[in-house]
Amino acid sequence: KMADLSNTCIGFLGCGKISSAVCRGYAGATGNHRPKKILVSLRSADKSAALKAAYPDLIHVVESSEELVAEANVIFLGLLPGVAREILPTLPFNSSKFVVSMMAAVDLQETLELTKMPADRLVRTVPLPSAANRSGPILVHPANADLERILSIVSTPVVCAVETNMKPMVAITGHISSFFELMKTTQDFIVDNGVEANVARQF
Repeated sequence: KMADLSNTCIGFLGCGKISSAVCRGYAGATGNHRPKKILVSLRSADKSAALKAAYPDLIHVVESSEELVAEANVIFLGLLPGVAREILPTLPFNSSKFVVSMMAAVDLQETLELTKMPADRLVRTVPLPSAANRSGPILVHPANADLERILSIVSTPVVCAVETNMKPMVAITGHISSFFELMKTTQDFIVDNGVEANVARQF
C-alpha cells in the first residue's frame, strides 16, 4: 500500500541526477500520493531551477539546508560524502522526521551517526533514474514499513536484509545503458526493414 502524502512536505538535500529523478517521480504523482509541498536545495542550481520550472506550484527552491530540514517531514539525502560529513551534523534532524539516504558512498551506520536519527526512522536506498516515471526498483536497507510505503509511490522497494548485499546489485545497474542501446538498435533494424516506428516500438 502506498503512503498518503497529501499533508506531507518532502525535502531533497542535494539536487543531482538521481535526486532530480526521485523528485520528479513524487511531483508527478496523483491524488493523495502527491506531496503537499516539495523543497529542493539550491545545490546544482540548473537542476533545481528546472524542477521549479516544471512544477512551479509544488516545488520550492530553498537556499538554507537548515530551513529545508526544519520544514520537511521526509528528507532525501543526495549529497557527496565530503559535503554530507561537513553539513549533516549541523542540521536540525529529529525523531519526528523520516530520512532516506541516497548516498552511494556513505553507509547506513555513518548516516545514522551524522544525522543522529533513530534507527527506525532512516533507510539507505539505491534509486534508479526510472523513479522519475514512477517505475522500476529501488533497493532499501533495512526493512521499514513506513518508508517502504513512501518509496513505493515512485518505485518498487526491494529490501536487502544485509547492507553488503546492495553492492553486487548496484554493480549490475551498469547494464542499464547497454540494455537500452540494444533495444534501440533492435528497433532501428526493424524500422530499416520497412516497419513503422510506432509498431516497432510496441513490438
